Amino acid sequence: MNNLRKYRIRFFGILLPAVLFFAGCNEEKNIEFQLSDNWEFAKEGSQEYLPATVPGYVHTDLLKNKIIDSLYFGTNPRKYNFVGDTGWVYKTAFFLSNDQIAYKNKTLLFEGVDTYSDIYLNDSLILSTNNMFLAFEKEITDLVKVGSNYLEVRIKSPFKEAQKVIDNYEFYTEGHFQADKELPMKFVRKAQYQFGWDWACPLVPSGIYKPVKIKLWNDYKIVDAYIRLKEISDKRASLEAELEIQASQQTMATFDLFVEDSKAVSGNEFQLDKGRNIVRIPFEIDNPKRWWPNGMGAQHLYSINIRANNRNTTIDEITERIGLRTVEFVNEYDKYGKSYYFKVNGVPVFMKGANYVPIDAMLPSVSPERYKKFLQAAVDANMNMLRVWGGGIYEYDIFYNLCDSLGILVYQDFMFASRMPAASEEFCDLIEHEAVHQVKRLRNHPCLAIWAGSNEVESAWFEGFMPKSYPKELYDIDHKKIFDTILPQVVKQYHPAISYVRSSPTTGTDSILVNTPGYGDTHAWSVWFGKIDFDKAEYSRLSRFISEYGFIGYPAHTSLKKYIPAEEMDTASNVFKFRDAYNGIQDNIKDFIKRYYPQPQNLMEFTYISGIMQAEAMRVSNELYRRSKPYCMGALLWQFNDVWPVASWSMIDYYGQWKPIMYRTRDSFAPLIISTEEQNDTIIIHVVSDLQKDISSQLKLKLMNFEGMILYESSMSINIKANKSQIVEKINLKKLVEKYNKNSIVLDASIEQGNSTLASNLHYFSRIKDLRLPEVKITSEITIRNERTYIILSSDKLTKNLYLIDSKGELHFSNNYFDLQPGKRVEISLDKGLNEDDLKKRLSFFSLNNIIHRE
Repeated sequence: MNNLRKYRIRFFGILLPAVLFFAGCNEEKNIEFQLSDNWEFAKEGSQEYLPATVPGYVHTDLLKNKIIDSLYFGTNPRKYNFVGDTGWVYKTAFFLSNDQIAYKNKTLLFEGVDTYSDIYLNDSLILSTNNMFLAFEKEITDLVKVGSNYLEVRIKSPFKEAQKVIDNYEFYTEGHFQADKELPMKFVRKAQYQFGWDWACPLVPSGIYKPVKIKLWNDYKIVDAYIRLKEISDKRASLEAELEIQASQQTMATFDLFVEDSKAVSGNEFQLDKGRNIVRIPFEIDNPKRWWPNGMGAQHLYSINIRANNRNTTIDEITERIGLRTVEFVNEYDKYGKSYYFKVNGVPVFMKGANYVPIDAMLPSVSPERYKKFLQAAVDANMNMLRVWGGGIYEYDIFYNLCDSLGILVYQDFMFASRMPAASEEFCDLIEHEAVHQVKRLRNHPCLAIWAGSNEVESAWFEGFMPKSYPKELYDIDHKKIFDTILPQVVKQYHPAISYVRSSPTTGTDSILVNTPGYGDTHAWSVWFGKIDFDKAEYSRLSRFISEYGFIGYPAHTSLKKYIPAEEMDTASNVFKFRDAYNGIQDNIKDFIKRYYPQPQNLMEFTYISGIMQAEAMRVSNELYRRSKPYCMGALLWQFNDVWPVASWSMIDYYGQWKPIMYRTRDSFAPLIISTEEQNDTIIIHVVSDLQKDISSQLKLKLMNFEGMILYESSMSINIKANKSQIVEKINLKKLVEKYNKNSIVLDASIEQGNSTLASNLHYFSRIKDLRLPEVKITSEITIRNERTYIILSSDKLTKNLYLIDSKGELHFSNNYFDLQPGKRVEISLDKGLNEDDLKKRLSFFSLNNIIHRE
């Protein structure tokens, strides 16, 4: 108590500006403000308080106060496990004026506490939190006073809280008890990756990771607004605004509704009863503009503003941003099994995208600019869907807002992954509240396409370790209660416009096993984990919708240097291995290199080859899945991004640098692609279009040697059908190449229209390690136009996987790791304007030719 008195005196002088700010507020209008200043924190039991940031995490506060070193460098994360093993105390003071105290109702809102805490206001316990995915709100009218008020959040150790449940859990073998004790995520409503995953470090953060707010209101307040699209045509869209109103007494309220800045509904009067009220306001939009996914049209968004009035004074208002679109999940029996695809605005859409995990282990530290950079990269790579993976978080609002504006559909998991949650009555009640909160929070976003109950809980039960560790009745006790009852009922009640599936992957029924060919979505891991050649095993992993597939590749050497000490830059070092996604990835990569690529002689070559091999493995898969439509209607790579600096399946590394896989996926996800395959001494030429109209064009084929000499060429007119995959040509392989050395030639297949190349692809006839790549001379020119820097590149002979290296690892090149054909000039733009001298100092080139020619 003595410490608290000192604390009160220390903050009094800081709080005076708040009095001045709120003194002139109209007491009739509802207001809210954020408690983001004057926070301090300390380890439980300590009196040494330090400045804190809210929203924030203990780790980041320790960093800012220089208590710990760089969070991600070397093996530092191993030193910081103590954060999750103990409790922490956060406290602040806030000032309320006479005008603010005069409000009839005052509520305190915690939008997100991670995870367990007891919250005290003016020495009274008012809240206990137990779920980082829930907002917690408390009426505090009788607890606050004019002047200084004191708030203290006592955060508990998630390990210790989980242990209380684990000790009383009845479904155990001894070995599994130990596993849950070390990784208790299934008992804790906390992001599961935080306890450690193959690609995530076990940092186990704690903190107040979302805003803390005070809301002041009198007779009523708008709690929520759900904007339903009921019907749409080219002439008119019929909608309904469903408002949830909380009233402190019976009263009358008038509502105006604005679409954009135009009043659509005026003066609708409703009687409100004390407590919760539902108010429905129908309205229409003439000549509606539809919202489309990336690549299909514009992402028009309407601002819907609803104002609650009393005697011509606006008491409260809420604004929602919506897009007019329909999303239909088509899951119907057909001649192959059961379909699994999406229609947007009535149009079947092949989903091209990736699985998204949190951008950073320190969630509150991610800036809006970083979100924009990463999500714009998804658009630039021709993606139209991201799956928010079930072991992470329901993302921040900015994520969904950006997906709305960029046209990225979201395949949204509920936050369960690979472990069966224990469905006690108390835990199920917590899950239901979480589901209701998150579904209501996200349902107005046009980007949301589907809700999935979990990541791999179903497959872990039917194909994984669970049946060996738990009794069979656990499936009925836990899985059916949560994933077949609670979650689908919540979606049906609160977000009926889109569908629910109980897991990813799933067939939707117990009678057909997960990953059965022809049914449901698939997590296709026969190449990376099955170690099957990626150019031989294509059809073994083909399904109706591939919601996970991937291959590991290292970040660029320039990124590695940012988090691995110079003396540890060796694949055999303990630090290097610590930053691998899991033990054994190096052996896997080295095995595949032996099959496909020349042997690297140093670390730079090893990471470079791992990257271009990752890109090639996924190019083969991407093209297979796309040319197999409409049987297959979705391809979501694992994984889009990293949560910390690590060697993983990611397409973009932690620092935002594109790995080779990102560039090649951009090419294979283009709206129009040409794809080749060898089958029974035949080269089959496929053209895949996601465009919404037919195109007349020319198919041009050129067989060339690596010096650029044309050995064969042909041209033919083709009609490319809209939104379809088709075979446009078949070539006798033996006749085409019998006169030449297969290791020294390449087939250039392209689609031309006038002087424009609409799509192109190179087909090699041997594995890359067998190619007789020549020594090459790269010519580069640097030019600046409209304050942008461009590099014009050319080569005298074929250059395989040309790598533009920025020594600082900061520049983004518009293309990289590509094959440069002899005689062609390729223009590369930079994301930053650099003068010629600066760029020359930073820029160098490398390619497979350097390695193969050396050998």
